[in-house]
Amino acid sequence: MITDGHYDSESGKFVIDNQLMSLRDCLKFSHIDGSLPCSRDGDRLASLKEILRKGIICEHQGTFKTKESIEIPLDVALRNGNIINTEIPFTLFDALKFGLFTDKGKLINPRNGLLITLKIARITCHLF
Repeated sequence: MITDGHYDSESGKFVIDNQLMSLRDCLKFSHIDGSLPCSRDGDRLASLKEILRKGIICEHQGTFKTKESIEIPLDVALRNGNIINTEIPFTLFDALKFGLFTDKGKLINPRNGLLITLKIARITCHLF
């Protein structure tokens, strides 16, 4: 929704049916799926709901808190690679950058968090 122009970086809100809605309301009314992978949490991908619980993303202000505790708009966080854009195909570099590979050589599917092989990723997810 951020890349589709539904996010207003000045207000930190999403434009849904010509109304500004907070991230919290978008989750409440199922405009955004909170279970999708959002960002790295240590060595694993964390869902949007997990990132919200940890206070990394503010669901009221629509901002991302960097490691330096600086709050930035979500579109900037997306551009900087702080949050994952699951709407575009991942390159091998992206998969490495986000730590999507397990120690057993499986890949964490960025669209649903399931473990898959590279072969399956190339065929079904149009990755790489």
